[in-house]
Amino acid sequence: MAHLTSMIKFLFVSTIIFGGLIFLVWLGVRDTLTPIVRDAINKPIYAVGEAIDPAGDIQDRKIVKFGPAFWGQYPGGRAFQTIADAVQYLVDNNKVIKGWAVYQLSGDFGIDTYLVNGASYTNKSLIVIRLVKKPTIFKLEKDQGKEPDTVSIPTGVGSP
Repeated sequence: MAHLTSMIKFLFVSTIIFGGLIFLVWLGVRDTLTPIVRDAINKPIYAVGEAIDPAGDIQDRKIVKFGPAFWGQYPGGRAFQTIADAVQYLVDNNKVIKGWAVYQLSGDFGIDTYLVNGASYTNKSLIVIRLVKKPTIFKLEKDQGKEPDTVSIPTGVGSP
């Protein structure tokens, strides 16, 4: 009988601990699971990501760029104030060659971003609302005496 009582106590305590852990995980991601869509955007937010097929409607897909989660362990998605900044990030990190693209998010840069070590990140989850630029027109500049992996940015990159 004593063995049964101690087993019941063990199961009860284990269940409480397990439930508490699940609750803590939920607290760490609950805000991240609900993306924000702003009606009025004064300063657009641009993000980079793997290129998707532009044939379908991006808004119908509900592609989410997640905000911070797990008490800052994931800071949120990288955010850029201009298209040119996003393209420069792609160039600097060799993402152009890998087929990445620039997207506009459903938030406002002045409200929905924050700085982490000098870089801007989304402070809440946002939805991709449109494909802005798929920079496939870059070319290698071997003939100009530059390193073979150098990529040039075409004129007019900063235009929407």
